[in-house]
Amino acid sequence: MIVIKEEQSVVASSIFTINSFCSVVTKEVCKEAHVLALSINLLYSRPIVFYCDQQTFEYFIIHKVTNLKCYVVDFIDPKKVKKHNNYHRTDAISRKMDVMAFCINKYGNSIFLDADIILLSPISGPSCCNVAFSYNCSLLSDDYSISVKNYGAFNAGMVWSSSIAFVDWWRDQYLNKKSKFYEQECLNRIPSKFTIDFFDVNHNYGFWRGGFDNIQMKSILSFHCHLDTVFIRGIKNEWILSNVREFRAYVLRYIKDSNKGLELAISNIFI
Repeated sequence: MIVIKEEQSVVASSIFTINSFCSVVTKEVCKEAHVLALSINLLYSRPIVFYCDQQTFEYFIIHKVTNLKCYVVDFIDPKKVKKHNNYHRTDAISRKMDVMAFCINKYGNSIFLDADIILLSPISGPSCCNVAFSYNCSLLSDDYSISVKNYGAFNAGMVWSSSIAFVDWWRDQYLNKKSKFYEQECLNRIPSKFTIDFFDVNHNYGFWRGGFDNIQMKSILSFHCHLDTVFIRGIKNEWILSNVREFRAYVLRYIKDSNKGLELAISNIFI
């Protein structure tokens, strides 16, 4: 259930534009982040900011990407955050809010994208707001309401904002045990002082959507998909591992049929 908490102080909204892109990138996903940055540059000419570890920083010294700035930061595991699996890094998630705050202060607004997102089309959906979310749209659960309750109605891998107040609220929810599932479930309870809008449902299409057999019939605008087989092999949950592998195959097939330039870039990165 989504609960909008009532608060009197309303945060100003603005027409949706994208002034910057940001992500948090560690060595495990730096090649996937390379694909993300290239996919952004095929559609936009905007600053891209990565908060990253030293190994990722050195990777992008060698593999230079237009518009990209990398900043090495410390990754400190937050003591209060519960670990639900072996592939979400709680220390990296805590930097998500920091890089968004940096970009909002510097550029006026920013969209955070997880390192394993691949843009195929310009980001669409929101109009006038100060926060924009992507629906989680999980179809792999027998009961969607249970999925919303346990994991959240929105996917935290694609979040736009022009509001430092939102970033501060989000950080507090994550770090102080107010979210059932990492930084995501708490988005169900975003205060009403923020004006929310939503990305097109065909953005941020992840394996949890299901329906892989019909994916060629869909007009996918962006994928949320791990491409690095080394990372994928580290997933210990067999059910998730199976779905991620199957989804990866469909994504690569979809890109091959629809975006030859991006297909070539992916092939060059993962040779």
